[in-house]
Amino acid sequence: MNVKTLKINSYEIIISAGIFGRLKNFCVGKNYSSVFILTDKTLYKLYSAKLKNILPRARFIVIPPGEKYKNLKTLEYIWKTLFKHGADRKSALVNFGGGVVGDMGGFAAGVYMRGMDFIQIPTTLLSQVDASVGGKTAVDLDGAKNIIGAFIRPSLVLIDVNTLKTLPRRQLRAGWAEILKHGLIKDKKYFERAGSMDMINLIYKSCQIKAQFVKIDEREKGPRKTLNFGHTVGHAVETLSFKTKNPLLHGEAVALGIIAESKLSVLNGSLKANEFEHIRAVLTKRGFALKCKNIQKKDILKMILKDKKNDGKKIKWTLLNSIGGAVYDIECAAQNISKAIDEIL
Repeated sequence: MNVKTLKINSYEIIISAGIFGRLKNFCVGKNYSSVFILTDKTLYKLYSAKLKNILPRARFIVIPPGEKYKNLKTLEYIWKTLFKHGADRKSALVNFGGGVVGDMGGFAAGVYMRGMDFIQIPTTLLSQVDASVGGKTAVDLDGAKNIIGAFIRPSLVLIDVNTLKTLPRRQLRAGWAEILKHGLIKDKKYFERAGSMDMINLIYKSCQIKAQFVKIDEREKGPRKTLNFGHTVGHAVETLSFKTKNPLLHGEAVALGIIAESKLSVLNGSLKANEFEHIRAVLTKRGFALKCKNIQKKDILKMILKDKKNDGKKIKWTLLNSIGGAVYDIECAAQNISKAIDEIL
């Protein structure tokens, strides 16, 4: 069996196929007083029988699927359920789902009674290559992404690639935005060859790239900001899309952010124009729509000003200086930002 293991600070990420059984061994070894499983309604229907077989005494907390439920109301429901059923500091919360479940469940566990253990089992490609690494937890506020949150380490991350077999094609494609981003900011060969890699090694390589930044800068004071490439514009268009009839998945928004921020890199003089065209061609080949629908430039510019990475009113960008290299904390002229956003409209 191909099993990849990655140690990040105090926790391990284990990547393989058919490894749910390790969850039981870990929980038994930790001798938790009780175990709760947070998941959404869609995944509950697909996996509850298997999870009940692994952890028969675990209690489920089931929430509606989707980013619009990643809010304080849902968070309160999780806390109340934990409290109602006697969760204590020696309990554990298993977050079984995509980025919404992982982000929200991690935050819920991390502050409940000032902290209980939580285990991440990301089930989407996007969450496996991104949210699984680094201990970022959060909920949205008034539609703005991840405004309330904290850096809280999980106790374990289990990535079972078999969960990808039940993933809709659109969700699977969304994960590729983060995979390609990792190549763009750190590893040109990975960017070019990712499409030919098997899934276990693909996820491992993405986690490995992200871990390099997390290990040296866990709380995003410096180099970890490199990972924000594509996310300043990406988060803005994602948030605005929630108000339209066609809300974007996170990965779809990040793909748009990659295009806009790659163009901004060209306009800022750090990236060659032919490299930008190559980036656009690769994302197009992956099936991403690289134009926004029903979103106005003025609204994108306004939303960017609310980005949590800003320094006061100064927008801090992560830009490419090549395919495989990036720089962070870059300020850009307003006219260049405007032109870059034109690229996705």
